[in-house]
Amino acid sequence: MKKVLFFLFWLLISLKSFEQSGTDESISQKLDEYISSANAVNKFNGTALIAEKGEILLEKGYGSKNVLTHSIHDTNSVFQIGSITKSFTAVVILRLQEEGKLSVYDRLNKFFPDFPNADKITILNLLTHTSGIHDYTDIISEEDSAIVCYPVTRERVLDAFKDKGQIFKPGKKFEYNNSGYFLLGMIIEKVTGGQYEAVVRKMIFDPLGMTNSGFDYKNLKDSNKAQGYIVLNKDSMRTNQTVDSTVYFSAGAMYSTVGDLYRWSKAIANHQLLSDSSWQEAFIPYKDKYGLGFFIDSLFGKRFVRHSGGLLGFTSEFLFYPKEDVTIILLNNVGDYGNSLFPAATGVSSIVFGLPYRNWKQPAGIKINPEILRRYVGLYALNTEHKLKVSLENGKLFILDTNPKDMLPKVQLYAETENTFYMKEAQLRFEFILDADNNSLKIVTYNSSGKDAAWIRVK
Repeated sequence: MKKVLFFLFWLLISLKSFEQSGTDESISQKLDEYISSANAVNKFNGTALIAEKGEILLEKGYGSKNVLTHSIHDTNSVFQIGSITKSFTAVVILRLQEEGKLSVYDRLNKFFPDFPNADKITILNLLTHTSGIHDYTDIISEEDSAIVCYPVTRERVLDAFKDKGQIFKPGKKFEYNNSGYFLLGMIIEKVTGGQYEAVVRKMIFDPLGMTNSGFDYKNLKDSNKAQGYIVLNKDSMRTNQTVDSTVYFSAGAMYSTVGDLYRWSKAIANHQLLSDSSWQEAFIPYKDKYGLGFFIDSLFGKRFVRHSGGLLGFTSEFLFYPKEDVTIILLNNVGDYGNSLFPAATGVSSIVFGLPYRNWKQPAGIKINPEILRRYVGLYALNTEHKLKVSLENGKLFILDTNPKDMLPKVQLYAETENTFYMKEAQLRFEFILDADNNSLKIVTYNSSGKDAAWIRVK
């Protein structure tokens, strides 16, 4: 739900394959073993569905749905899917455009005459995260439990960001923005005269038979409902607080199952709900490769459309390769904004496409004297845009990417040897190269297929 995290490991692994020796195992078995390995090292706890050309290769649950009730995940588990909601909101907007009720080129002042700079902001800007308006989730968040855990009016949320001013000129650049999609939901209600949730159900859920999807997760009475966990492993457990759906609204309030989202994927593949031209319009990449409710990019030379979702306690990944007709759906009930399922989806893609891969394995960390770790503190550059900052805090080594577009949060590095380290968030290793006097010269990064890049120390 917060700003989408373009992790450094996207930069490092998206152009590289995983490595695994060839076997005679079926693709389904390989997928099961791969996702089981991710579950074993706390990288996935939820339900997965992978399909190719109309055939479901894997549909299975992994891990705990609810620790207190001792229930485990199965194919019926229900999850909050966060910002994947945005894809549904965008499709409703395109449907209303087909019906002549609005145009993506309409100005915001047509619907909100008093909104600042509304004459300069289009619906297209809202759809493509190029409006420059302030993101309300920077103001209203889970920490405000007295507000977010109870129903709020549309106007209450609107007032939170309406007068915060422009961050940049509309259309100037991409900055992931939940306020834009909140406004789109309000526009849908103004144009149709109905509740956003009811409109989505009528236009999308009902025609596709998505009977296990909805919006009010907090009040959902369903034994298949997954409990969200910010932390869940053998050492600790911390549950989330369920935010009221009126807060996330059309930017991130949906819940669903892998089965329902597969129906959604087939609708995309078969150009249901919208005309061919509208689907083509949805998949035109604008700034930062974002279309209308979808990211459009490629992996291993294969074009995909995708969206992820992230709330405290839930992460999700929807990935569809149109030409290959491959769908990857991963729904997870553990995590926070610093987590992503895209590394796991990348490994799944490798298996489906017959590329090298490697199952997840967490190396055992060792303790290193802080005085040795101090050698590595500094700034390392890959190029003028991408730099890594290494810091030592309370005897622990941390790394972050200084490029705001990468948005790599500060993560801890764990030692394999005195000068090689790994991060738990992805299968990445970092080797510090020293000179004869034990001064750090550079970092060499490795992904699952070997050496990737060298980052030269500049400070």
